[in-house]
Amino acid sequence: YRAHRYENQARAIDALIARIPETIVVSTAEPFDLARLSAARTLAACYGNDALALGGLADVLFGDAAAAGRLPIER
Repeated sequence: YRAHRYENQARAIDALIARIPETIVVSTAEPFDLARLSAARTLAACYGNDALALGGLADVLFGDAAAAGRLPIER
């Protein structure tokens, strides 16, 4: 959460991505973390951390819904 502001958190996520390349990086509040963590193969943004947003994210991750839209950041 807000790894673009907290470098230690971003480095920990970078290490996870390096160790497990299949890591899916999800931003639940702001999309800015995705630009900082763009080494991940898969990026997703759901713009909220309430039950509705996280339920929709789960539907996408488990294949019950298709992801739509574009990330508002450059990789």
